Amino acid sequence: MIKINKAGGYLLGLLSTLIIYFIGQLLFFVNTEKVNGEICEIRQSVRGKGRYAFFYVCFTTKENIQVKANAGSNFKYDFGEIVPLIYKTGNPSKIRINEFSALWLMHCWPYIIIFAVIMAFVTGIWYETKYVVIYRNPYNIRLQDS
Repeated sequence: MIKINKAGGYLLGLLSTLIIYFIGQLLFFVNTEKVNGEICEIRQSVRGKGRYAFFYVCFTTKENIQVKANAGSNFKYDFGEIVPLIYKTGNPSKIRINEFSALWLMHCWPYIIIFAVIMAFVTGIWYETKYVVIYRNPYNIRLQDS
């Protein structure tokens, strides 16, 4: 049996999360094409205390199909600006703007949740419990008769 210390377990958890992340990202790039699109609509939305701008791009696929698709929110683009896109050939409405933050950073949030679950699992194994319990001392309140 191989014994792994706590730091090694966390490192393996991080490594496995990164592998899952890169496999998920690489699956998007199967059967994709690059094209330039134009920001053709910006929808403003207010949710709670935040303001959001949803960007829609219009482009023509390599098969001469006109597409209008949601590119995401809160970019720093102006109406009519030309942006580089990557789209799935089988489903042109599945697009990503071809820049680092849109390709890699915006799609990492679900994997942070996976990473947290793996870290909780590693911590549970390390402490030999099914779940991690935070222990708290309750206050002792005594009532006196007057």
